[in-house]
Amino acid sequence: AGDAVLAEAWTLPAAELERQQARVAAWIRKGRAWLEASLPRRAETSPLPSVPAGEALVLWTGIGPEDLAVVQRPNGTVVAVSLADGPIPPALIRAVRGASRIRLLVPPAHADEDLALVGSPGSRLLDVAPVAWSLDLGPVTVTPGVGAALIVDPTEDLPGARKEGVRLQALWAATNRTVHLLQGAEATAEAVLGQWQTAAVLHHAGHGDAGEGPWGATLRLADEVTVGVPDVLAVGRAPARVVLSGCETAAAPGTAVANLGMAQAFVLVGAEAVVAATRPVDDVATASFMASLYAAGWTDGDPWAAFRAAAAPGFRLIVP
Repeated sequence: AGDAVLAEAWTLPAAELERQQARVAAWIRKGRAWLEASLPRRAETSPLPSVPAGEALVLWTGIGPEDLAVVQRPNGTVVAVSLADGPIPPALIRAVRGASRIRLLVPPAHADEDLALVGSPGSRLLDVAPVAWSLDLGPVTVTPGVGAALIVDPTEDLPGARKEGVRLQALWAATNRTVHLLQGAEATAEAVLGQWQTAAVLHHAGHGDAGEGPWGATLRLADEVTVGVPDVLAVGRAPARVVLSGCETAAAPGTAVANLGMAQAFVLVGAEAVVAATRPVDDVATASFMASLYAAGWTDGDPWAAFRAAAAPGFRLIVP
């Protein structure tokens, strides 16, 4: 409305023009006041998100030689590090030393970079502390669930996924955990979405696709059906821990911050930790990674520590 008024303002007498400009200025003030009242505020004055005491946070403006990494150290102080010597220069490693955990905020255009693994052994971020990719959501309230949902090879063309399912079912059965298995043709959309609503833990071993557009990512199910980001958001609830064992299950097409992959969508609706892949991954390598992840205590232990023990190229631990 303000634009329309100003577009015709040149035809008005001077006195009327002043009145119209005052009206538009008032609309702008009201709009700003509404936005300030509607959007959540941070109590802190730091330009970086608040993180738990003892943790470090790294925010990249990009990963080129002209870019910076802004680091919130474990003691709460903030320093800017030049990336002229690479995306993980020695100064960045020094800045995060002593952290109990390291949260990464990475520009969407560089989400596929394995920043936690850059460098030689002993000089990588994962060598300093457990690492996760954060969505900057702050603390989440996890909705309690029951049992473990195991979705295995819905398209019936991934023998590696079936072997993965057999091993995981045996592991969970040994701990007296109730397992809800949906394999092959049993993995219909209705059955899978039902498990999203009730399970405490979810493992999905099957095809994923990044798709196109901001919310185009999907998981392939039985009967040539797919479920995607809108389905996760519509359910509005997620198991506390989620593993999406398939290609591109953490890929979010495009460079906009609002773009979501399947993994990010699960975090958005309440998962405390999600492991997924940002790109196509090898079936054998995936099986090895998953075996290491669960052997390190993913189901009931510290998910950060489990991911650190198993970390492999292409995979991410994504947290709120």
